[in-house]
Amino acid sequence: MPWLVAAVLVLGAGWFYLEATAARQEAESLRLQLDLRELELRDTRNRRDAERLLLNREIEKGRGQSSGAPAGDSPKN
Repeated sequence: MPWLVAAVLVLGAGWFYLEATAARQEAESLRLQLDLRELELRDTRNRRDAERLLLNREIEKGRGQSSGAPAGDSPKN
């Protein structure tokens, strides 16, 4: 009878160990997925900011060109 109790305890400990290991691996996997999503979000924000800077530069360049006389209007004598 004591051997049976010992065997059950060993099997229970082994099962608990396997469950704990699986839970740790799942937590690590979820953490890595979260890290990946944060990197993707940061990349998207960086791209958006870069596009905004380029568009602002284009707008400023356009304003500089339109501040003078229009391209097709030359004074006629």
